Amino acid sequence: MLPRVIDQRLVYLFKYWRNSIQIGMRYGNELYAFVRSYPSHDRLQAYSLGCELAATGMQTCVTCASWRYTVWISLRSILTNSTLTDLVLANSVSSSSVQSTDLGAASHVNQSHEYSASPQLEPQP
Repeated sequence: MLPRVIDQRLVYLFKYWRNSIQIGMRYGNELYAFVRSYPSHDRLQAYSLGCELAATGMQTCVTCASWRYTVWISLRSILTNSTLTDLVLANSVSSSSVQSTDLGAASHVNQSHEYSASPQLEPQP
């Protein structure tokens, strides 16, 4: 199973609570949890991580923008495989270490030297 690749402009971002404030994304009728973001020149790493997660049976997608690629896992996957998901999310960039930026802004480097960006939420039409 391969991860779905989606244009960042087609998704809706939101925040939710799971032991702390987390970043989520909605595409169609599916809700996703943020795993990790990569700068555009590391898009193969993003897709590779998405493929690894999809191989474990988790519904995975990668959103793409001109400056970054972001890996997401389905919130339904979190409910059905909480042990594996806790491991994945524990190794992801927590939303508390991610600065909010405008959707047009570039990614920043956090303390662990991994690239990440947290876009601000946009109102839904």
